[in-house]
Amino acid sequence: MFDYHYRLWLVKALVEIFAPPVGATYFGLRALSSTCGFYLDTVALSITYAASIPAFWAIHSRITEWLSERKARRMGVPLLPLITGKRFMNLDLIMEISKGMTYDYPGEFVDRILDRGGVDTARIKIPTEVILTRDPEVVKYVTTTGFSEFHRGEIFVRLSRSFFGQGILTADGSHAKWLRANARPFFARERINDYEIYQRNSDKLVTIFKEQAAENKPSDLQDLFSRFTMDTADEFLFGATDLNTLDAPTRQPFTDSQRVEVPASSHHSAFASAYHKAQLIMADRSGLPPVVWSMRDFFWDPQTGPMAAISEYQEPLVRKALEKKEERSKDETSNGSAQGVSYLDHLVQSTSDARLIRDQLNNMMIAARDSTTMLMSAACYLLAKHPDAMTRLRDEISSHLGPNEMPRHQDIKNMKYLRAVINEALRLFPPISMNVRAVKSASFLSTSVGRFYIPKPETQVIWPIISMQKRRDLWGDDAHEFDPTRWLDEERIKCATGDACLFTPFHAGPRFTVAQSEAVPKECLPPPEWKARSGRMAVEDFWPVQGVTLSAKPYSPASNDILEETLSKIKCHVGSSAPSQKAPALLLRALEAAMTEQSTAPTPVAYFASLITTLDQALKRASQSGDISNLDEGAILPATLYLLGAVLPTVPSMIIRTNLPTLLPMITQLFPTLTQHPSPLCSQIVIFGALLRSLEAPQFSTPQLRQSYASMLELTMDPRQKVRSQAQYAIKEVLRLPPSPMVMHPYLEQTADYVMGILKVVSGKNARKQSDVGAEVGVWCCGFIRSLSEVWPESHLPSLIQSLLCLGKYGSPDLTALVFEVLVALLNAPRYTPSATHVSIILQTILASPPSSVFIALSQAWLELVENTMVSYGRADPMRCSEQLLHVWRETWSWLKSESVSIRISAEKALGAMLRYCLTHADINEAVEASQSEEEGEETLNATTLGAILKLFEESTSSISFIEAQPHVLYILSCLISRLRIRTSIPSTSDTRPPTAAEVLLPDFIAYVAQLRTAEDFEYRERADDVLGMAVEVMGPEAVLSILPLNLLPSDVQDSGDEGRGYLLPLLSAHIFNAPLKHFVRYFVPLSEKLFDLQTKAEQTNKMTEVKIWEACVEQIWACFKGYCDVCPDLSEAFDGDFAQLLTGLLYTQLNLRPAILRGLTTLFQTTKALASSSTPSEQMVLTFGVDRGRAQKNLAMTKSMAGDLLSVLFNVFSGMQSDSRAMVSEPIAACLAVADPSDVLVTYEKVTALLNDNLKRPPTPHALTSVHTMLDLLLILIPFLDGLTAQKSLDAGLDLLEHTDPATQKRTYRNLASLAETGRAIPTGKVDFLLQKLEGCTERIAPGSKPDRMRLFAELLPHLPPAHFGHIAVLLPEIVLGIKEANERTVTASFDCLVAMGKLVRNEGGSDDQSTETGAMEGTAQTKASLEGLITMLGTALAGSSPHMASAAIMGLARILFEFKGEIPEAMQSELVETVIVFLSSPHREIVKASLGYIKVAVAACATNVVLLHLDKLVPALLKWTHTGKGNKLRNPTRHTLGAMIKRYGFKKLDHYDEEGNGKVLASIHREIESGKKKKATAKLTKDRKDADEVNDLIAPKTSTGNAFDDVLYGSDSDMDDGEAEADRLRQEETNDKNRNEGRKLRLRIDDDDPMDLLAGTAGNIKSVGILKRRQPGQDAAHFKLDEGTGRLMVEAEDRPGVRRKQGGVAFVEPTIDDVAGRAYMDQLVSVDGFARTAAGVVKFHKDTKKRRAVELEESGVDVDMEDGGAAAPTTTPKRSKRPQMVRLGREYKAKKAAGDVKRAGEQDPHAYLTLREMAGKKKGHKTKYSITGRR
Repeated sequence: MFDYHYRLWLVKALVEIFAPPVGATYFGLRALSSTCGFYLDTVALSITYAASIPAFWAIHSRITEWLSERKARRMGVPLLPLITGKRFMNLDLIMEISKGMTYDYPGEFVDRILDRGGVDTARIKIPTEVILTRDPEVVKYVTTTGFSEFHRGEIFVRLSRSFFGQGILTADGSHAKWLRANARPFFARERINDYEIYQRNSDKLVTIFKEQAAENKPSDLQDLFSRFTMDTADEFLFGATDLNTLDAPTRQPFTDSQRVEVPASSHHSAFASAYHKAQLIMADRSGLPPVVWSMRDFFWDPQTGPMAAISEYQEPLVRKALEKKEERSKDETSNGSAQGVSYLDHLVQSTSDARLIRDQLNNMMIAARDSTTMLMSAACYLLAKHPDAMTRLRDEISSHLGPNEMPRHQDIKNMKYLRAVINEALRLFPPISMNVRAVKSASFLSTSVGRFYIPKPETQVIWPIISMQKRRDLWGDDAHEFDPTRWLDEERIKCATGDACLFTPFHAGPRFTVAQSEAVPKECLPPPEWKARSGRMAVEDFWPVQGVTLSAKPYSPASNDILEETLSKIKCHVGSSAPSQKAPALLLRALEAAMTEQSTAPTPVAYFASLITTLDQALKRASQSGDISNLDEGAILPATLYLLGAVLPTVPSMIIRTNLPTLLPMITQLFPTLTQHPSPLCSQIVIFGALLRSLEAPQFSTPQLRQSYASMLELTMDPRQKVRSQAQYAIKEVLRLPPSPMVMHPYLEQTADYVMGILKVVSGKNARKQSDVGAEVGVWCCGFIRSLSEVWPESHLPSLIQSLLCLGKYGSPDLTALVFEVLVALLNAPRYTPSATHVSIILQTILASPPSSVFIALSQAWLELVENTMVSYGRADPMRCSEQLLHVWRETWSWLKSESVSIRISAEKALGAMLRYCLTHADINEAVEASQSEEEGEETLNATTLGAILKLFEESTSSISFIEAQPHVLYILSCLISRLRIRTSIPSTSDTRPPTAAEVLLPDFIAYVAQLRTAEDFEYRERADDVLGMAVEVMGPEAVLSILPLNLLPSDVQDSGDEGRGYLLPLLSAHIFNAPLKHFVRYFVPLSEKLFDLQTKAEQTNKMTEVKIWEACVEQIWACFKGYCDVCPDLSEAFDGDFAQLLTGLLYTQLNLRPAILRGLTTLFQTTKALASSSTPSEQMVLTFGVDRGRAQKNLAMTKSMAGDLLSVLFNVFSGMQSDSRAMVSEPIAACLAVADPSDVLVTYEKVTALLNDNLKRPPTPHALTSVHTMLDLLLILIPFLDGLTAQKSLDAGLDLLEHTDPATQKRTYRNLASLAETGRAIPTGKVDFLLQKLEGCTERIAPGSKPDRMRLFAELLPHLPPAHFGHIAVLLPEIVLGIKEANERTVTASFDCLVAMGKLVRNEGGSDDQSTETGAMEGTAQTKASLEGLITMLGTALAGSSPHMASAAIMGLARILFEFKGEIPEAMQSELVETVIVFLSSPHREIVKASLGYIKVAVAACATNVVLLHLDKLVPALLKWTHTGKGNKLRNPTRHTLGAMIKRYGFKKLDHYDEEGNGKVLASIHREIESGKKKKATAKLTKDRKDADEVNDLIAPKTSTGNAFDDVLYGSDSDMDDGEAEADRLRQEETNDKNRNEGRKLRLRIDDDDPMDLLAGTAGNIKSVGILKRRQPGQDAAHFKLDEGTGRLMVEAEDRPGVRRKQGGVAFVEPTIDDVAGRAYMDQLVSVDGFARTAAGVVKFHKDTKKRRAVELEESGVDVDMEDGGAAAPTTTPKRSKRPQMVRLGREYKAKKAAGDVKRAGEQDPHAYLTLREMAGKKKGHKTKYSITGRR
């Protein structure tokens, strides 16, 4: 269950993040301090705790990854490739994604990350695991094939719950199906074609355009289209025509100082403004990690205000629609229904839940408003950029409609070019640029390259729709161009629409808005580096960003909010002792006081004007005095500059440009003066940077501005780190956003020239003499260049590279390493692709001067540069790169001999990248052809590039210098195998596809790795297994086994003289994919038969070890069967009758092989169906899978033909298994049914029902009942695949079994009926009355196990109950209410669901509830209107029941109804209910009082304030009566928590006023606890005392949540009461002591039927302590034994038996451990009471449990035996432990039982130790034994 409330989730998340590492560190330090005396001071302790958090989670991540790989390996399915970053915890990857979402084109960062990994689907950890994909097959699986395994996800639902509520955009499962089914009839063609709505609003829109054009004013399309769609959607959805946002004043682009929404001058326009604000809040949250926005909004939810305004507008409309519905229901002529003209009218016909109606309307508003806005904006933008398309579209529309005719549906259908333009706009700008789904539980993911395992639930799968719809391989070479004609070409249309995952513009109702392309504000322009990119990025004239929906980047930030937050941090320093903090705060206060006097709003512009005036006055005073050097920290000038630097970034650009003549001279003259003052100089840099970012292109030519920029450039090399960093950052931000319409900033070349001059000076001879100073400046310069790598001018790139390469020869290792990093950044810069010439120069230079391996960091940087240079070279010029590959490979290969592991890892990474990007297909084909040469094949092969690389591999295997590099060589070899997966032109005899290059070139290497793996001293078997596994994946199992025969048979070993290779079997099962099944049939099946024969012979000769070996081999062979079934290419040829007969026999006879065969069959059915329905082109299918479309269809046809026979076999296997082991058979049965013909499914169903009926006719013997249970279980699997008619027949048949005498049969029947009801096909609306009558008739004969599914069945039927048959409610209500009190949690949940369903059904309905005429109705009821009031009245009658159980259940039911429908129940009735429940607070039955307390708690949380306040005079005294501390009062704490909630809600004074009995101390103590809790929570982060922090953490720890809002209110405690109250402390101390005394025991849940359910507890049971068996630790047994000093042997005595020593009831005993029980199981069977033994003759002799034997056992245990009744030992029971402290006479505690002298016991005083008076008096905390000299208490 999700934690939808983000505050609860945040507390839980923070605890989960910090508690484990801090707790582990705390206990570890505590153990060190107690054992070694190791202590840390406060600083070291803080550092240790801080460092433990990342260290713990880094280790946790590694362990989790290892466990996932292990589990995936066992299941035979690999994990997805994992792409990791270079920094700790993937921080660089997280920063890259954050930057990509902020600055990149939507979805671009996904492509970049996947390109880096060279895959289309991969995992990343940021830090939670996320799957990125661009594979259409994955999208198809997530959205269609495997749709049931995915859902919206916890993160999305929590993010959008406050806005979307329970609407269709957040719904999943049956709720989502119901919402879609409900909405579908309304959005029929007849309603959508209501063009009059569009006509009215479009006339207004056109009028606005004309008026603004006549006045020569620009039009903001984003604002106007949004208003147009808002008005249209309002009328279409709500039926209202008074919103009229188009009539409100419009905004003027380029003039408003900030983003202006629709003016909220009226009630209706406030709704539009609030709706937009709510979307912006969601967009803001979606761009932040959940923890960040949850912490930011923890104390105040910004959605509260907008949602209140939205509800204020919607509430009257919804209420009016519900009233109309009620009026129509009273009108007999209307037949209780009418077709509404709006979606609201339609919605109220299906439900009366006002909240659900509002949520659904909000969801539909998104689709209706934002989709249309996006389409209109995108179309206008694209048509404006393509006038020819606009002309053609205008001509088409004019030819069909003329100038004034309104369109009809047929007209729209005939205008094909209009549809083409719409589709093309949606393709280039899809509504949701990226889509997300989350996996429900650990599952599998089907991709185009195979199936992968997803181990973690809630793992998000993200795919970029916007980039997938522009893929050139799917849409053609012109995929990035706007070409509507592609939708007029039949072939291209077929390609686009053939796969539903290629064109998905309407995944949700998104929002996409753009401004006019001819006049876009600068803030909306994309980054200049986009112009150097490819695709849409190079031609885009606006900046699309992804929030909740795709939209244009807003051209003005929320300046007021940003500035207010910044200034608030300055204001708080008014009382600071630091002058640099106090002066700006005082100045800011003076400016605000002046604004208040002048009645000026505190806007950014107002602050800017005031500060400009202040600065001007300060400079004038300084000029008059002739000295402006007073720049101390408390002076006015530095304070003014500091405030101006904070304000200026939020001022609109137009205002800054207007005031440039005033501001620029003041700023310019300050540069020379501020040089010696770092703090004001940094403020000056910030001001100048903000000023430059606001200017237009012509203004940059001002000489004064250029001079000031040159001054700031010099500061980038300032020796002061703070000044230098601020200057470099400011210049980077200025150059990143050039003025419109320039692509490159006008100052960029000036900056480049300055940097080049610095580099020239640094690398000069004079600078080299002062090596230290020159190296330091070089480091500063390289850091500056690295920050400018994305915008560096391409014209200066050659000279920069040359200068950097010269600088790399400087001699400083640190500087050289930084130079290499700068070159890597330039090579990876997205602005341009380095030319082959530049890359060649870099390559030649760095290869000419490799660093020494002594400098590890420098060597790593050099290898990284080699890697990136070669990758760039391969992309720029593959042929020339291929020529250099061998030389670079040899240079890099030599680094594998380094002694540094870090260097070797960098080398292996570089070599792996070269294989991937630099080894061309031509190189591979050349090597393959050379290897096939008949003459001088080896020499010819060695002459090729790849052959020479293979030669290096071969030489390194025999070289001593490469011994340490073995794991790295193996990794590179696995990369080489992966690269050589391309198919050759050599024909294959065993496959339809030619062999891979790896099969031709690498057999010797595979054999060598296998030989290496079996060496005894080989340490890297995992790397060798990776190589062999990759070989199996690329080459196929047949090729690998031809090189490495298994040699499992003894005869094979003798014939070949080679060793056995059983270790290959697990590798084969984990990596086989898309392999011919006939190889398994020909190779593995005969092998398994021979091994089975060996197993049989070993069993006959009683060689049990050999039996286990051969059995394990057979099992591992059949574990490979699943891999051969995964995308099987030759199913129709290999899966013949003989093989099917073999599988059938194995399923029947070999139980150990059954799981593997069943998994294989499941995979076979699923992949065959998926491959046949794939939209991949046939040629690509043959190349990838070896199957064309025709063969795939043939395989599917064969699967369908054999489905019937396989189902029979699987059903037989299913029948022969125990019920708890049938799950593994259910999956293949369901998979087989999914591919079977409907006729086969029907025949199978008829066979099952026939067998069921036959067994039902037989006498109810155990065998017959078992058969009945089996058939019912099979019907449960069949239910999802039945058609409507068959499902109804199944329902009718199931009704006859409702009263079956067998409880298990009855339980399965209810389960099947509930599943049938969930499908929605089996129960027509007219049959609900009959079904309920049938269910009501068998109420008296319900088995206890059937109740959960019976309640679930009621919950499915009640929503479909017609108003004419509401009489069933009165009949069912008593049973449902009593179900609330059941111990089974499923029953309780389903009962509450039924109650809520009843409430929703009768709310505002027009039927009548004739309770007096229905059997089973509650006594004393009369005909009541079917409404919430009537339902509450019926529940109220149960309060007068004779049973306390019924009364308490009725109170719980009333609480649930009140919580769910608090807004619909009249306040008068709520008040009456509270008054009634107060009476029950004085009941003598504790069960009723508990329920009453729960109701009061719900009422306090849900009802309006005045509802409960009216009854405080009676409620407070009634509650205070249960706060006494008397013995047996278990209601004290629940009552105190209820009073605490009331104090929080209503205030302490109001409750204290009604304290008639003078119990003010109780209320006062509760109030103090609340305030104390609040203070401790508020200061939790401020305390530094570890002990206090732990106490506060206990307070702020999240309460146990049930995942249900009602349960959280009912069971949770939100009163902030201090957990340190006296009684709670005492109870916790007793629990801690019990836990310490009973080590090895844990909490178990036991349901007590005699104990009534506690309504105020999270569970209906009590928690009891139940002893469990402990598992022994290594060496634990030996610790109990003595050692013979002479021989060193263990001396085992009777009392040395290992186990857990305990004492209970005066009896000392040793509790056996798990291993003890396992080891003694056989002997226990022989000597137990019911055991037996065999005599020498084999005769069974049973043992007897004699009294004498029991007496002997007790005597041996040291218990005095009282022989009574013939010597029988008196029965001993464990005496109840006294809660009172035991009083022992001083010294008596040391007396031994059977011997003289003193004994020493663990945990007690030493016999000879000094006993203090404090200990004697029993005052030591936790010590229950008291000592007394007299022995008296």
